[in-house]
Amino acid sequence: MKRISVICLIAIMITSSIGLSACGEAIKERNKPVGNLVGVIYTESESKDTRILVYDDQGNEIDTTKYKMASVGRFGFGSVQCRKGVMYEIANGYASAKNAGIVMCYDLSTGRIDEIKFGRSGMTDLKVTDKYLYVLSNINNNTFIDRYCFDTKEIKTFTLEGGVSTEFTVSENDKVYYIDLDYSLFSVDIDQKVNKEICKLESPSDYMFANDDNVYLSMSYGTSEMLVVNGVNGKTRSIDLNISESGMPYYQDGYLYVSSADPTQFSDSQEIVKLDLKDEKVVDKWDFNHGIMKYALIKDMLYTVDWDNNMLRIYDVSKKTASKPFLKCEVDMTDKKGDCFLSGMGIAKCGSDEMDKRIVPIEEPSKPDNEVSDTIEESKSDTEEIDSIEYDPAMSSIPGYPIIAFWDEETNRDNKVKLKCSQGEFIKWDRKTGKTHGLGKTHTYRPDEDIYWSPLVDQSFKDSTTIIATSIKGGR
Repeated sequence: MKRISVICLIAIMITSSIGLSACGEAIKERNKPVGNLVGVIYTESESKDTRILVYDDQGNEIDTTKYKMASVGRFGFGSVQCRKGVMYEIANGYASAKNAGIVMCYDLSTGRIDEIKFGRSGMTDLKVTDKYLYVLSNINNNTFIDRYCFDTKEIKTFTLEGGVSTEFTVSENDKVYYIDLDYSLFSVDIDQKVNKEICKLESPSDYMFANDDNVYLSMSYGTSEMLVVNGVNGKTRSIDLNISESGMPYYQDGYLYVSSADPTQFSDSQEIVKLDLKDEKVVDKWDFNHGIMKYALIKDMLYTVDWDNNMLRIYDVSKKTASKPFLKCEVDMTDKKGDCFLSGMGIAKCGSDEMDKRIVPIEEPSKPDNEVSDTIEESKSDTEEIDSIEYDPAMSSIPGYPIIAFWDEETNRDNKVKLKCSQGEFIKWDRKTGKTHGLGKTHTYRPDEDIYWSPLVDQSFKDSTTIIATSIKGGR
């Protein structure tokens, strides 16, 4: 990661007034669906433009829901988690609109969006079971696994101090497994605070899936084999899936579906196999004459989105000619997605009475800069430019560049400093928990606060930023 130049300016401010406004999209009447529901998430990385397109099994458009949040999803590196008709996905946000630690919850049956706030930055992955929502986060060489209980709303945290993991999985009966950067596989008991090493892998894994005590791993590129590790004794075995390469897994009713699609590769033809987990035998296989970026299933209905991010295809895999499944319909979503790119896809059985109602009420996200009315009257004064400072996030043990102000507390105990940056954002950091809280591009600083500036929320960040610190009521 390149170093970043930070330029600090000091000015004088007399008055400042800030007004906030918020807007949201009301739930509207929907078209009546035929068959199941499929939701496709498109998002933008630099603006609050996320869209969830909902279709039925006939390709009929049911609804388009807009969510005012940027960078929703993990893009090629994970699948939307879907339970009881609700899609769960990480909402990263962008710049001053960033909300550290949000999971978006989208009810496919109603179009309602709720949020679960973990208050954790560096969220990289999530898993959902019937009881819990799990989130994996990384900050300052520590990994946090947070477990949110749907019934009690309680969050329990397991911390891997001095250990880093970006890949984990959770079985249906809530057994947690992760892989560290040395390719060691571990099991975690969050309640008992137990972290147990199972075995050392010979190479990195691309995808993980856990079925009780067995962990299924799609290994490094170019192999059709899936590695299976016993989570109790660490013994391993391999399954040859007889596809071009082992890729993304999808579980349904005792079967593990594995595609040859790897989200870092582009292919014009791909495959999906159906693996019976009872005897670990491949019982079916389908060939496709297009690439597959995302896919999901309900019974015999298969939904895919291609690498161009535009085409939704709906198949009936119970019917096929040779090795190709029956294509029921396809939908070109080009005009609907706008400038957004594909993030994920989730599905729900239409008319199901199992829609999940155990989500916390929605919390209002902090407002981005273009929703803030900031009127400032400035007096004529000198502005001092301080020498540029280099800051390298990759070499820092703290979450950002520290902001520190000094003044005479006896005579200026009520002093405040208005901070403003051109790129990045200001954050608060709790050193004990590792949690950060985004403050946006402007913040009124007080002497007892632990404030930092971070460039990590701006994906389009350039070489330098300007930070303006303005004293209110005098002082320095």
